[in-house]
Amino acid sequence: MVKNNLYMVEKNLRSIAKRYKSVKYSLGLAILFLMMGLSAFSQEVMSTQEIAASKENLRSSVGTLQNKVEAARKENQKAIDGLKLELIQLMEQGDQVVKSPWMSWQFGANYMYNDWRGTYKGRGDKAEKYPYEGILERDSNLFNRYVPTNSTNYSLLASTTNAQSAATNSRNGLKGYGLASNKPVPEPPVEIQVNAGIKPKSINKVPLNIAAKTANTPTLPEAVKFAPIDPTIVIPKNPALPSPPTFKVIVGADCNSGDGTSCASGSRILTGTAGTDGYEFLQYTWQSSNEAQGLAFKWFDAITGTSPYIYGDGTTFGAATNVTVGTDTFSGTSRTSGTTISINSYNGLTGLSSSTNTSPVDRNSQYFLVGGSRAIEADIYSGGGAVINKGTVNLGGILTLGMVTQTSSNTNYIINAGTITDVNEKNDAYVQNVRNVYNTDTDSDGVNDALKIYGPASEVYNVKLSEDGYVGYKIGVAVVPENTSNDKTVAKNTGDINFYGANSIGMYVYLPTTLGSTNTTFEGSLLNEGNITLTGKESYGMKLAGKTAATTKYENSGIITLKKNTNDAADGSAGMALMADNTVVGLNLASGIAKNAGTIKLENVKNSLGTYVNINSDITNTDTGKININSTIDGLTDAEKAAGKEQPVNIGMRADTDANAKVINNGEITIDGAYAIGMLAKGAKIANTGKISSTSIKNGTGIVGIGNSTVDNVGSVKVLGTGLTNNIGVFLKETNGTATGTTATGVTPEVEVSGDNSTGVLMTGTAKTLTMKGNVKASGNAVTGIIADGTSTVTLSGTSTITVNNGTDYAGKATVKVKNAITGLEEDVEKGSYGIVVNPGSTFTGTATNVDANVTTDKSIGLFSAGNLTVNKANIKTSDGAINFFAKGGEININGGGATETGQKSLLFYTSNSGKVILGGQLDATIKGGTTPSTRGTAFYYVSPTRYGAFNTAAIQNYFNTTFGNGTSTLNHLKLNMEAGSRLFVASNVGMNLSNTAATSLMTGITNAPTITGSNYKTFMLYLSKLTIDQAVDLNDANSAYAQLEIANSSIDNASTMTGTNNRQVAIAQENGNDTAGNGYDASEVTLTNTTSGVI
Repeated sequence: MVKNNLYMVEKNLRSIAKRYKSVKYSLGLAILFLMMGLSAFSQEVMSTQEIAASKENLRSSVGTLQNKVEAARKENQKAIDGLKLELIQLMEQGDQVVKSPWMSWQFGANYMYNDWRGTYKGRGDKAEKYPYEGILERDSNLFNRYVPTNSTNYSLLASTTNAQSAATNSRNGLKGYGLASNKPVPEPPVEIQVNAGIKPKSINKVPLNIAAKTANTPTLPEAVKFAPIDPTIVIPKNPALPSPPTFKVIVGADCNSGDGTSCASGSRILTGTAGTDGYEFLQYTWQSSNEAQGLAFKWFDAITGTSPYIYGDGTTFGAATNVTVGTDTFSGTSRTSGTTISINSYNGLTGLSSSTNTSPVDRNSQYFLVGGSRAIEADIYSGGGAVINKGTVNLGGILTLGMVTQTSSNTNYIINAGTITDVNEKNDAYVQNVRNVYNTDTDSDGVNDALKIYGPASEVYNVKLSEDGYVGYKIGVAVVPENTSNDKTVAKNTGDINFYGANSIGMYVYLPTTLGSTNTTFEGSLLNEGNITLTGKESYGMKLAGKTAATTKYENSGIITLKKNTNDAADGSAGMALMADNTVVGLNLASGIAKNAGTIKLENVKNSLGTYVNINSDITNTDTGKININSTIDGLTDAEKAAGKEQPVNIGMRADTDANAKVINNGEITIDGAYAIGMLAKGAKIANTGKISSTSIKNGTGIVGIGNSTVDNVGSVKVLGTGLTNNIGVFLKETNGTATGTTATGVTPEVEVSGDNSTGVLMTGTAKTLTMKGNVKASGNAVTGIIADGTSTVTLSGTSTITVNNGTDYAGKATVKVKNAITGLEEDVEKGSYGIVVNPGSTFTGTATNVDANVTTDKSIGLFSAGNLTVNKANIKTSDGAINFFAKGGEININGGGATETGQKSLLFYTSNSGKVILGGQLDATIKGGTTPSTRGTAFYYVSPTRYGAFNTAAIQNYFNTTFGNGTSTLNHLKLNMEAGSRLFVASNVGMNLSNTAATSLMTGITNAPTITGSNYKTFMLYLSKLTIDQAVDLNDANSAYAQLEIANSSIDNASTMTGTNNRQVAIAQENGNDTAGNGYDASEVTLTNTTSGVI
């Protein structure tokens, strides 16, 4: 059956029929057998009719089966064709895909439905389509490879048949590359010129592998990096002193003589019911003076009786009531129903009388009333009464006041024990509309940014709505004049006065003398025992402008706060002020009257003052007084500096203008944040007996005296910070300083600064003197204890200590900004630390002063004098190139000796320009050793007075007598402990022969020589000098005079023989160093010469 042989079936059926009689062969039996198999023999033999019917059915069935088989075959053929095409395409894609081996897919697809003896298309074409599987090889013969097929010489190439070759001459008889088609491209022709008689040879280059040899670099002598420099001293600019606010809130007295000739007509109730919030009464000032020009204003209430009147205590209008303020009880009459009073200066009113001042506009026809609208007025001519506020007074608009008292010949009281504020002003639509009525361009940018309002007299106010929505110009409690020659009012605040707008005043005495002919003297009191808080710019906590008497009181025992609101801040403001005013004739205040016994705070503001005086008077911060500054002010950018903008700063107490103006601190002033000054005088006076302190400040100064001021300081000044702080304890410029006061109880006189680039005391000026007491301490890097500059004299009286360090570490260098003297631009400069610096022409005297200074790096100096410097004991420790004592044309006197230490790379004494160091007591000095010439500590730096002068016993004796004495050496007071590896001398500008360099005789016979202990130290080193080698040198001998000699940055002449056989030996080598400015010496300073007699 497998072979499809129907003939064999028929033969087998016939054989069966012969064996079994019951079986007869017929065509029907054959078909039945094909359909039913052996079961066909178990059935009865059908009749002829049945067989005919079966044949017909079978024929029909076979026909149907044939149709289905044909359809299936066509469908299979279609699928096979698609698979075959895909496989062929995959094979042609090459190595980019993974291909099945040829036989695997050929076998799987090689079956047939109708042609059992057929073969799959493509069978047997593998050798043709894939003649070679692998990478074709290039001809190894270079000449063959580059001969193009179109060359006449191509036919001369050897011809082979190699299916693996890519060369055409090696593929003779091979038609192609299988499935891949190619188009031969001739190689670019290479021309080879072959001259007659020359047979080209094959050149086979082999790379040379030559090992680089290591050069024997000689070990050069280490150059000494010794370059003494002058200390970097930066005299700061005078602090910028912005003018304090000079605005005036002029308030005239109300006209209370009826509608006569001296009063404007039209006084009337505007709105509301008397005694209830919202009540407003229209009134006018007098018409008879510059300040009172018939100006309209509003009030809530005014009283003239002597009985106490009480507002806002919650009782009904007219009821008897009493209140207690402090220890005083007032029994009187209630003038309010409820606890709130409101008043404003909003205009828009009709029927107003015209002001007597109509140039350039009628004062009563402007957006705001300018007569001084007031909530509560006390007009008690004969005195004896009291007005007390226990509730809340809300103010709106400019030139509005909470409580006003007109002068009284007898004592009366006006007291705020409640709250006076303008907090709600920003919510009033009338105020919010101010921006829409701006009529003035204040910054010349072409856009109106203010509302110009003409006030009393010649005052002009440019009103602006602040970022937080306020217009300012408010007064909490005011004393204004009327018609008495003296005023005994007691104006007191025990409650809260909170103003958010600019140009506002918490408490104010204003008694101008231009009101008629009256010259009023204020004999009363202006007292704050409560809280005054201001957040608007150019405002005052308390201000007194009037002629006063000996009985006057002007004191703050409460809290005055100048701070920042959301956006607005009390910049350019003052806590307490006593200022000159050209409208007040005889403005004065006796000494000791103005006092801060409470607290004044400056928080997040700039250019503001705790107290300010510029008249012949003083303001005292008492022993209970505190002035606290805590504001971080940004430094100027380079662009702002270039534009000439001044650095903002806050000041605790300031006096200027008048030579007798004075600020006195007996209490405590704290300065924290940045750019703050404790006390400042410009052409005025300072007295500090208390404390000026800080915990974290940058660019802070404790005391500043400039412009021929006088500073008396016997108190404590501590200006402390971390990082680059630039702090100064005391800065005096063209100012004299004294120490004559009595230090406050519990205070120790001292000056202390901390943070990099800080200075304890900086005194500069022409023929100015400073006498001070107490210790001075500077901690950080690039710090200085005391500086005397110009032609000034600083005297530290009494037993004291100057300490310079960096905590437990040495004070080193830091990078600071220094203005270039030529370009005027700031540059980064490395600045060291110094104990005391005395510049040319100046003097420091501290006969009982000890100096404890630990300084490091080559930019630092213990004591520096280009003038005259005297101390008792000098305990100076140096390291890493610092100098203990540097006298540059000046003199250092150490009367009491001390204990010093000169570390590695450092120098004990350095003098130039005939400078001197005079010792008057035993100075114990330890010189630290090093293992190389550049790391050794050194005691003396000797410079020959002549070019390449001698360095011998006589020269050293003269050096000791002239440098450490005035003809006689004082070095007998010096005890030197020379540690192993240290050095006694650096000899500069000297000339020596090698044969004279033995050190054993140098110090022999010196009178008043120092006592030297120790061993294994170097006697000297030649530096910027000249050595002549006048004897043979064996470079192999480590103990020879040449090997033991230290020489750096010097010239060497070899006039003898130098020999050596060891590896890496150097006969002569030197290097240039730097001068005192850090610049390299000229090449001529170092020459190396092998003379005609020299042999190396």
